[in-house]
Amino acid sequence: MAEGSGHAYSRSVTGIDDRPWKVGTSPFPGPSSALRQLSAAWREKEIRDGLYTRAEMKEFELGNQAAEVSWAPPPGQLSHPWTQLAKDINSGDVVAGIELYENRRDHFWFLEGLVRNPAPEFKGVGAAVVDAAIAWVMHFLDDIKSSKGVRVHAMARDLGAVKWWTGYFGRPPDFTDAFVKTPSYHFPAVGWEVRPTAEPEMST
Repeated sequence: MAEGSGHAYSRSVTGIDDRPWKVGTSPFPGPSSALRQLSAAWREKEIRDGLYTRAEMKEFELGNQAAEVSWAPPPGQLSHPWTQLAKDINSGDVVAGIELYENRRDHFWFLEGLVRNPAPEFKGVGAAVVDAAIAWVMHFLDDIKSSKGVRVHAMARDLGAVKWWTGYFGRPPDFTDAFVKTPSYHFPAVGWEVRPTAEPEMST
């Protein structure tokens, strides 16, 4: 399937009172240096695990500055990042986060760079961060009466990420023609799209 075939967003979120993290009430404008340090550590792990070579990662990290990213237009047509974080309730350290962008060329929002502290006590924080980020965009789009969608992507070779997002949305990818094309490499990607026609239901 091609990009653009979206689904209504509806997801039950289970409240957990004893979780060791707190998710921010809303994303804030601009990047987070702590989140990007967490992301850099995760990329090093991906190299060690053989998911990418160091040469591939070097070009992959160029992003839309020097690569063609099917879902991210040139900087002049892309919003600044909005950042949704989760922090350890005791230390205040960032334990997970994701960035949100508005693609002003193709008229949709997308989430980028989900990462979490891999410690077992933080299992589940990734989904909590995504829940908060999508809910914020949905409320924003509803307020301005927009039908824009929200997309997320996973590199096709990263089977763990594809499996995680498939489980999160409860369905296989909505489109399989996304990509990142660098000067030397082509990275196929898959993705999901949701639209602001349904609200997530909270359960306890």
